[in-house]
This record gives sequence, C-alpha cells and structure tokens, in this order.
Amino acid sequence: MKMRYSLVLFDLDGTLLDTLDDLTEAVNYALGLRGLPLHNREGVRARIGHGVRNLVKQALPEALRRDDALVDACLADFRSYYTEHINVHTVPYPGIPGLLAELDTAGVKLAVVSNKFQEGTDYLIRKFFPDVRFCAILGNRPGFPLKPDPAIVQEALSLSGVPVDRAVLVGDSATDMQTAANGGVAGIGVSWGYRPVESLSAATRIVHSVSELREAIFGKFDCHCHILPGLDDGVADLEESLDLCRWLVGRGYREVVCTSHSTRLYRNTAEIVEDAVKALQRELDARDIELALIPSLEYRLVPDVWPQKRLLPWKGNHILVELPLKNPEKMGAIVPEEEIRALIGRGYRPVLAHPERYLWATPADYDRWHAAGAAFQRNFGSVEGFYGGPAMERAKYLLEKGYYSFLGTDLHNRRYAEFFNGII
Repeated sequence: MKMRYSLVLFDLDGTLLDTLDDLTEAVNYALGLRGLPLHNREGVRARIGHGVRNLVKQALPEALRRDDALVDACLADFRSYYTEHINVHTVPYPGIPGLLAELDTAGVKLAVVSNKFQEGTDYLIRKFFPDVRFCAILGNRPGFPLKPDPAIVQEALSLSGVPVDRAVLVGDSATDMQTAANGGVAGIGVSWGYRPVESLSAATRIVHSVSELREAIFGKFDCHCHILPGLDDGVADLEESLDLCRWLVGRGYREVVCTSHSTRLYRNTAEIVEDAVKALQRELDARDIELALIPSLEYRLVPDVWPQKRLLPWKGNHILVELPLKNPEKMGAIVPEEEIRALIGRGYRPVLAHPERYLWATPADYDRWHAAGAAFQRNFGSVEGFYGGPAMERAKYLLEKGYYSFLGTDLHNRRYAEFFNGII
C-alpha cells in the first residue's frame, strides 16, 4: 500500500512530550535566585515555542527584558537546572509511543524539528523513544534559525531524501503551522499541546486525539467490513465489491479488515478468507485502487462454530467477535465474558462487534463484557438510526459510558454506502 506520507516531522514540546512542569520549575528556579516574581504552569505555557532564550526573556518582568546580561545570566541558570531535572515530570502524551512505533514499523521516516536546544532534544528523544528510528533529530543549534524559518524542514527533507510533497509536519502551535507552510509541507495541528486550538487555523488538518492523528497520517482504517464477494450476506459479486472499494477509497480509507462471517450458515475459515482476500487484492491492484485488504473473520460465539483452531487476528492481536443479535439462547453454554478472558489469556485482544445491536443485552451485560477486557466496536450509522431506534439509544448509552474503542462500517452492500454518504 502506498502511504499518504513518507516522512513525518514532529515538534517536541506539546506534541510528543508534555514537558511543561519541568520547564516551569526551571524557569522559576532562575527567577527565584533573583527574587523575581514566579510563574504558574499557564504563565510558562504562554511563553513556550520560540526557544529557551525567548522563554526565559519573556518570563522576566517587562522592564528587565532589554537587559541582555540579565537574560543571559538567567538563561545559564535555567539551562543548568533544567539539564539536571529535564525528565522529572516529563512524559509522552498517551498513545504517542505506540504511534511512533507503528510508523517506524510501517517504514515511514520520522524526524524531530524543535526549537528546544539540541542537547535537550537529543536527550529526551533517546530517553523516551529509544527503540524508534529517527532519520533526523533537530533542535536549536548555534547559527541555525528558529522556527518558523523553514531551514529546519529543509534540513530534515535533505537528510531523509523524501520529496516535499510526501512530508507532513505535526505540531501544536501557530509557529509549527507557519513552519510547515514556509517549508512547503502539509501541517497537522494537535489540540492537546500548549496553544489554543484557534491558533492552528493554518493547519491542513486539526486533530484532537492520537487516533485521529494516526488516521490523518495513514488514512482511515476500517476494522469491520463484508466486501469479499460471495462469502456471506455481504457483497454478491466482484462488480459490487469493486464499487464499494472505490467508495471506501473516496472516503479516505487506506486499509480494510475483511471480516466475513463465521457462523453456522457461513462456514468460512481462515484459509477461505485468505484466498478470497488475495483474489480481490489482485483485482484492486490491477485497477490502481489503492486499498489494502487484511484477512480476518467476524467470529460468532455459538456452538459448532466457536472456538476455531486457527484464528486470523488483525493489527497484531485483535479478534472481532459477535453475539447473536436477537436470541442469546443460541449461545448455548457459551458465556461471553469467559470467552473474552480466554482470548486475552491466549494473547488476543477481543473486539466485540456492534454491541448496540444486541437488543437483548442489559446494562449489566455490557458492564461485564467491558470489565472482562473486550473492546467495543460501534457501527457507523448506529447513532443516526440506520439500525433502528433501540440500537440508536443503546449506541448513545455506550458512547456516554465511554465503552467504544473502534468504529467500523460493517459495510455489506451499496445500501450501506448510500446511507453513509452523509456521515462519512
């Protein structure tokens, strides 16, 4: 699969790492030595982003900011303290280590472009992301201009060998977005950093979570789809399958997990699905439809079907399982939470397909399944009424509970696509 970007340039403070508490303590150390007023987190937050000298200068009372000797002395004390206490409170933002590892594994080149001094930038990257390969770790160095000058972007592009139209800069400030624009690369603004989201108006896209950032870099990912022709109640023939694949690509999808049913009616196996995926992928490649297919199954937890000897996980260890939609007696002696724990014990992460559609389930059932370790997957259209009022109310309830981890199309035919046109 052709990746959307070949190089991702990351800002450091406020994008990869939350460094605010350590920076605040270092600033206040330098100010406190001189009996000057101290700053809280928000006061320091407002001054971050233009290099440490500017941070220290702006932290001084306005009347003292033109005293270069004082600024230099404060800077020296700041750097001395900060170098010794650089990672007391600093942590990666949740999800960032996993995203970097995934990008690295996928062959995307990574670079850091920061206004932080070079020694601190090097140390923090090596400290928190020791196993991630970066083609460039660039901080502020003597004789090099600060962002938003595009020199740092141009240097990273040169070191990576990636053309400008295949690169994106990810940052949390207007300075980062201006740097991207000045360097001719796309800019993704993250809302979890040190600047208000309104300052990111120049971004190509603004994201509010690491999962959204992943999607912005990789393209959309569908974990639940029935587009393999003739295997279940999904698409009937190759023509419809190709049409739906084009529709998915047109909506920004780059990867799709083909989760054909494994039920008493549809006796699909790992081997059947793998062969079908290979055949459809050949058809897509021949037509230059850039969609990567991942073979898997939607395993129904009913006797004579479950368990299966060979499972097809996606994204490492995820397994999509479903329960009967209307009649829980079909599960026989199978207890969902016990099967969930058993899958976890085997090293899998069970993902419960569309729990909002199990109209027999009670809130206590949902609590047990979630507590047992299942991730919940919501279907597109569930809160818009595609599956009816009762499913819609359950979807809203589970959203309020915060139980959903995945969103899938559960795409079966053109009717689904026609409905989803207004919401995807």
